[in-house]
Amino acid sequence: MPQLADRRQLLSAAAGLLLIGIVLVLPDVAPGIRSPDVVQAYRGEIVSIEHPASTDPELPPVPVAKVRMLEGPQAGQVLDALMNGPGGSQTVADYKPGEDVVVTISNDLDGRGPVLSVSDRWRLPALELLVLGLLIVFLIVRPLMADDAAPAGQKTKAEAKQSAAQPAGKKKTPPAHSKLQRTETSVIVLNGNGISGMASEKADLVRTKGYLIAGTANAPRTDFARSVVMYRPGYEPEARRFARDFRIGRISPLDGMRPAQLQGAHIALIVGDS
Repeated sequence: MPQLADRRQLLSAAAGLLLIGIVLVLPDVAPGIRSPDVVQAYRGEIVSIEHPASTDPELPPVPVAKVRMLEGPQAGQVLDALMNGPGGSQTVADYKPGEDVVVTISNDLDGRGPVLSVSDRWRLPALELLVLGLLIVFLIVRPLMADDAAPAGQKTKAEAKQSAAQPAGKKKTPPAHSKLQRTETSVIVLNGNGISGMASEKADLVRTKGYLIAGTANAPRTDFARSVVMYRPGYEPEARRFARDFRIGRISPLDGMRPAQLQGAHIALIVGDS
């Protein structure tokens, strides 16, 4: 059922595209932070990292990064941000300049203004691409591959039905071997180019191969550009052998002639210009 398979394939592709669109436009449904100190997160890029000297021997120094903001109201600006680990951990990840990171902006407890911190690497775009890639594979590419990899038996049945629906034509069987020897094959030579004496000249050449000459005459017309070998029914193998002997490329059944015009010959050589 090719039409049903195509319809299923189109429905699968449409469903996949719809799901991809929903993923792209779906808003962030994570619960917001219900705290007076709202934390905002934006994407940024580390420009450089500085390691200031420690002022407290009991606390390790906190590295400071120069971060170019890629999102948010301060996009395009290069700001200082404290280096924190994921989730506020004191163990700072091995960040490097040029990396995209998550920059959080929160209010200082002393009320001195917002505090910028590098809290994690920016991983969300890679996750989205991974999800989209899996959706494309399972909802679009996989149905196409399944359709192409249909069992060989099914394709064979379809091809058999198609062959059965076509009318049975005549099978072309290769010609049998020559029944007559060259010395038993009779040839009539016909002048098809209008040059005087050409039929007799070619008849002499035909005799050199041992063929019998039934006679010479003019062809029904004299505008043959190329020589042609014609044969009466049942003598195609002899005609093909004759054409090979004299390197003649055109062979056909009697065309424009009746068997009675062959003077008893098995094949006719119509001499053309070449």
